[in-house]
Amino acid sequence: MILIKYVAKTVLITGAAKRIGREIALSLAKKGSSIILHFNSSEKEATETVNQIQSIIDEKQNDAFVMKVQADLSDISAIDNMLNKIPQVDILINNASNFYKTEFKEITVEEWNNVLHVNLRAPFILTQFMAKQALKEGCVINIADMAGVHAWPNFVHHGASKAALIHLTKSSAVCLAPEIRVNTIIPGMILPPSGMTQDKWIEMSNNIALKRSGTPEAIVKTVKYIIENDFITGAEIRVDGGEFLTGHANNKQVK
Repeated sequence: MILIKYVAKTVLITGAAKRIGREIALSLAKKGSSIILHFNSSEKEATETVNQIQSIIDEKQNDAFVMKVQADLSDISAIDNMLNKIPQVDILINNASNFYKTEFKEITVEEWNNVLHVNLRAPFILTQFMAKQALKEGCVINIADMAGVHAWPNFVHHGASKAALIHLTKSSAVCLAPEIRVNTIIPGMILPPSGMTQDKWIEMSNNIALKRSGTPEAIVKTVKYIIENDFITGAEIRVDGGEFLTGHANNKQVK
């Protein structure tokens, strides 16, 4: 029997101080990868996560490393400054995202630009950074969400950015093949957004095919699957409990 060994890589994860990004960082660290943890304003959580990863590295006694880098992804100069500090990256996970809830008539140009800059422009710049490294086996994973597939009334700019991110995945997958693979994960109901009540979350969960919400581990498993399967590029992988099949039922409830 031939065993396929996970090859440790250097991974840059944006928005990795907490929630799903944090779980991805911890899981890949346990696999032996070096982690570059990006954060914007969540410095306390970033430090705590870095300390956890360092404990994992110390326990494994391997050659991996962990570092944290701060950057406001809406600011090009901040991105450039961050990229000047980091070593070569083998895997990029564009996880950072903002999530503004604003009625259509109330969206300002400034807010529109901020959403598109963080959710779309930053992933493009970071993917371009990967392309310029002359990698032979690079991997980019973009984290979108169901707003890029269904029309959420009070998240028009967010949905537009995520729909464009899904298309950016396809375009960059074509442009960067065969050296760099680019794929999208489209999570469904994994973690409730800030401010949503537990009752509303349960009610919405009952509207999807599996009638329950998922866990961050479902996204972590998908990330590892994409990294380890080198015959996937340009794919949209939905991890949504079948929400794609009945997602229209939640379009108004997400208000």
